[in-house]
Formats: sequence, structure tokens, C-alpha cells
Amino acid sequence: MNKPTAAISISCILAALAGYLLARQTESGMNLTTHSAPPHRSSVSNSRDESRNPVSPSSLTKIKTRTPGQLASLKQDLRTRFKNNPSPSRDWAFRGETSAILATMSAEELAAFADEIFPATEKPNPWQPPNDWRVVLKEAIYRQWGLMDPAAACLHSEELRWGKNNAPFNDWLKRDPEAAQVWINGNQFPPDSGSKVAALKRNFVTHQAESDFESASRSLADLDPDSQANVLFSWSENLALNPENRMKLLRLLMTRENDNLSRSCIQSLVRAIAGKSTSEAAELVENSGLPEDRKAELRQSLREK
Repeated sequence: MNKPTAAISISCILAALAGYLLARQTESGMNLTTHSAPPHRSSVSNSRDESRNPVSPSSLTKIKTRTPGQLASLKQDLRTRFKNNPSPSRDWAFRGETSAILATMSAEELAAFADEIFPATEKPNPWQPPNDWRVVLKEAIYRQWGLMDPAAACLHSEELRWGKNNAPFNDWLKRDPEAAQVWINGNQFPPDSGSKVAALKRNFVTHQAESDFESASRSLADLDPDSQANVLFSWSENLALNPENRMKLLRLLMTRENDNLSRSCIQSLVRAIAGKSTSEAAELVENSGLPEDRKAELRQSLREK
């Protein structure tokens, strides 16, 4: 482990322990004291993966028994602290502390808390800013709930009225991809969960291609036509900068019967590569094996870029 990584890990452990002590203080009958937001830690990248080292309910804390009043006070304090933090999505010490506090809640309490973040009367907004404090808090709730009951959290998260949020499923794929795959490919789902399961399957196949394109291609065939189109467009962007996988994707697109879909995906793939290097995109076009008229179209789109 290099020194920067070690420093970050130690910081997170200390933050989680601080959260634990704070949660223990709450159990003595005291409310969490609202305080000013911790300083913004802009030096830490947004891309850090919390799911690989999550705070487990059994590692630092135990689920606590609270009175309704204590639980309501705890949740209100968390809302206030997230609202007052100018950058809750990037304050990793704050988020580590939050995870430790949420770990003291049961799966049922977390499920109810998730439903309380956005009022039922609030109109859905699929473009809700990802740094909105409510979005960040709700994601933290789902991550912790996903550690306790991933299947329930994954299905419930698809009911979000604020756009797709597959945080618990993505975390599960990173923690235990085999278990997540067995679950999503099984048939033990509530009768009314068809659209949620379809969305999760799209999510699974989209990410599967990054590590195993051949298996992902087989999984793709099991999806409905609309889901296949959705995944292929995602692949066109996500795999564009992977030289090996983008050639596999290009060959797959050339074998499909839906010429309009293939044409659009290939254009999207070439545009994504051109965003990094126009010469690299041009080289792909020349080596693609596409008919000459299709190559001419793509060359023209690169000149117009």
C-alpha cells in the first residue's frame, strides 16, 4: 500500500470510529448535537470507491434499540448536518462518520428513512443534481441498507422517483459479484417488480462487459430488445477507451440485424474515441472492416467534429 492510500485509509477508520462514539452518545438519551459542517476536503477524488471497504453493522457498531422519539431526533440531526455541509458528497470524513451512525439502525428503519427524504408531494425530477444533500444522504442510507439486505435494498432503490439509483446493486457487484449475479438471474421476485428487475439486469450487463465481454454478450441476448439497445448505447460510451473491448463491440455491432441501431452505436463509439484522440478514432474507422460507404460517413463525422 502506498503512503497516500494508507493515509486515506487511516483517515476513514478514525472518522468511522468518531461516528461510532457519536452514535453511542446518542444511546445514552442525548440527541446528536448539530454542529457546523466539517471542512471541505477537495484534495480527495470524487471517484473514491467506498463500497470496497464499507462500514459493516457488525464491525464497529451494533444495531441499537431506540424509542420513536430518539430515532426521530437522530434522523432529523442527520438531515440538518447534511443540509449544512457545503459538500457532503466529497467530505469523506463526514461520510465515514455518517456510515457508522447509519450502521446502528435496522434494515427496517433504514427503509423507512429512505422513504422520508423526499416528500411524497414533491414532483419527480430525473435531473436532480447529484450533489443535492438529499440525494447524497439517501445514497448513504441505501449503501448501509444494502449491507444488511442487498436484495430488498436493490429492488426498493428502483422505486426512487428522482431517477435511477442503483448504488446498493453496484456495491453488491463489487463486494460479491457471484451472489449478485445469481440473485438477478433468479426468479424469486415480487409479481409487480418486472420493470425494476429489468433495469437492474441492464445495469448488470452494462458493467459485466468491462471485465468479461464474452459473458456480457451472452447475457445481452437474454434481455428484451429495448434493454439491449439501452445496453449497447452504454457500451458504446463506456468501452470506447478500451482498445480490446471496443473492437469486440464493433464486431458485435456489425453482426446485428438492426442496422439503424448498429449505425447509431458505431457513430457513438467513434465520437467517444474522438473525444480523446481524433487520430485514434480515424484509425479505428480504417481498420473496422465496415463497408466503404459507412467508413465515408464516419470520416465525414470526424471532419465535422
